[in-house]
Amino acid sequence: MDRENVDKTFFEVSLEDRLSMLTFFFEKSPHVSLGISSHGLFLDKLTALEEVYPSEISIYFIVGYDTITRILDKKYYIDRNAALKALFKKSIFLVANRKDNCVDTIYDLLEQKENREFKARVKALKIPDFFSDISSTRVRDYLKKGMPISNLVPGKINQFILERKLYLTNH
Repeated sequence: MDRENVDKTFFEVSLEDRLSMLTFFFEKSPHVSLGISSHGLFLDKLTALEEVYPSEISIYFIVGYDTITRILDKKYYIDRNAALKALFKKSIFLVANRKDNCVDTIYDLLEQKENREFKARVKALKIPDFFSDISSTRVRDYLKKGMPISNLVPGKINQFILERKLYLTNH
């Protein structure tokens, strides 16, 4: 299966393992749907979702600060304004802060002239400092150093990662 991310070309674990971890995380959330997309742009992901879900379903993308900055970056579009109008007309983005990029930073980004018309469709998720400092990079670094990750990931995912020896190879 072709996997594409706008800025990432390498994935340390298989798509199946990544999907398993997401499934573990959301297994007690009956109103959450998980999907796999080979599309790099969120507008392409939205178009694919519209083919699967009825029009009355609300589409929310949960992303981090770094991702919303990429979504708003003109370098990914031939016609940025038209693409973003189509994207934000039919979806809402929940944007989690990072420790170094607080909720105010998210709102500052949305107050920039070129982003203002989309700010009503972007909601900041205030993540407590301890959690906002957790990243997949940090988890991978801990594993490669032999440090425990039990305080960084849910128990079932921790067990899965350790049993499968994920993220332990350097590429």
